[in-house]
Amino acid sequence: MSEQYQTFIIPPGDRAAEEELNRFIRGHRVLRVIQNFEARCWHFCVAWESGADVMDRSSSRGAARIDYKEVLDAPTFALFADLRELRKDLSSKERVPAYAVFTNEQLAD
Repeated sequence: MSEQYQTFIIPPGDRAAEEELNRFIRGHRVLRVIQNFEARCWHFCVAWESGADVMDRSSSRGAARIDYKEVLDAPTFALFADLRELRKDLSSKERVPAYAVFTNEQLAD
């Protein structure tokens, strides 16, 4: 497995470009997303892990979800919950989905 990069340029209001980015993120194991606003467009660089098995989320509806409260010890879960709140604030400020900042799995690690 190796780290790969994909870039996206999204002009304001371009729903098709937004969906292309979201579809890419849903279909890959994303390591990090770097975003920047310049020349009146959002520029995203997505680092992803090639060779990683990623389930199609549309086919995993109904699949068991991880309950991190059961998996993590109490102090670690408290930190996890704080990190989720921070992620929510960051994603809101940047106007990106929360999973584009960090996934729950990354927060738990």
